[in-house]
Amino acid sequence: MTPEAPALEKQRKPERIASIDILRGLAMILMALDHARSYFGPTPFDPVDPEWTTPGWFVTRWVTHFCAPVFVFLAGTSAFMVYNRGMSKSELSRRLITRGTWLIFAELTIIAAGWGFLFVGMWMLQVIWVIGVSMIVLGLLIYLPKFIIGAFGIVLIACHNLLDGWSPNTPNQHLIDLWTVLHIQQPIEFFGRTSFDAQRVFIVYPLIPWVGVMALGYYFGSLVVKARRELICIGVGLSLTGLFILIRYFGTYGDANPYDADNKQPLLAFLNTQKYPPSLLFILMTLGPAIAIMPLLDRLARAVPRLVEPVRVFGNVAMLYYVLHIPLTHLSAGIWSLVRYNRWVDWIFMGSFPESYEPSLWVVYISWALIVFALYPVCLWYARLRKRRRYWWMTYI
Repeated sequence: MTPEAPALEKQRKPERIASIDILRGLAMILMALDHARSYFGPTPFDPVDPEWTTPGWFVTRWVTHFCAPVFVFLAGTSAFMVYNRGMSKSELSRRLITRGTWLIFAELTIIAAGWGFLFVGMWMLQVIWVIGVSMIVLGLLIYLPKFIIGAFGIVLIACHNLLDGWSPNTPNQHLIDLWTVLHIQQPIEFFGRTSFDAQRVFIVYPLIPWVGVMALGYYFGSLVVKARRELICIGVGLSLTGLFILIRYFGTYGDANPYDADNKQPLLAFLNTQKYPPSLLFILMTLGPAIAIMPLLDRLARAVPRLVEPVRVFGNVAMLYYVLHIPLTHLSAGIWSLVRYNRWVDWIFMGSFPESYEPSLWVVYISWALIVFALYPVCLWYARLRKRRRYWWMTYI
């Protein structure tokens, strides 16, 4: 081997793309805002309903819409980046399937306990479960050509709204439950369906089209490793955003709630797209701007690395952050309610608000900031530990 060979090998090693970690970190920070709002400032109206909401409450909820699509999409992109750094397809498939299985288990145990502290007769299957299932599916898809994986994702995302309003016409309850898992946000009861205290699974995140979002994220990973990454991100991001604007304004397809220009708050009505399950317009509205700003995030990482490093840390250890922020938010809200109302209020699973309760954006934003600051030292410690040592279990956290 010539003296130049090690240098050439080093040059060929794929770079770690800063914008992926930063964008994922931003999604995690905004996710904490959404959950702080749920625990510290629940409202008697839907915060994104333009008929009842205010601009402050709308924006507080709407900006958090970016979290789940970005989180799921970048999970697919990160899977391709792992493959691009030298992992074989068989190794990557095994990793995706085992990690996906672990995430489903974690959703039903660790994360469920964080939401309710005690099980309340219901498991809520949310973003972690949908990432887990999507990883298992992607673990099977990666043997196909990349363009087929991308086409699979596009078809699921673009066409699933054709299924809106349809349900299987069958007395077979198992088929109805399967359709719920795939496309409808509602509970599934089991262990005695007619019993009042039947154990229930609430499908918060139906699988379609989230599986497609991760598959498309994997294909996107094959694009961002190219030399002209900035132009690709800007072109793709602005195209998706422009497509959202055109379809939302002129079309009738792509969302269960068509745009009503006569609404008293027309801009809010325009941006109020369906998240459960995510409509075509919801995905275009969120992924488009997120992809478009990736070149800016890369430039920020080079220009002011210390400024963006805390966000990047959260993106590097997203699973640890997610697992910790739920019980921390829940516990903090319970302590706050003891101090403020002299009683423990379980804000998500409660039957009623305290008599003197008034939703406050100030409370939401202050609690959100404190929770994020409290999580940073732990996340920084773990991120540094992962750089020094790579234990097998770190793949799962």
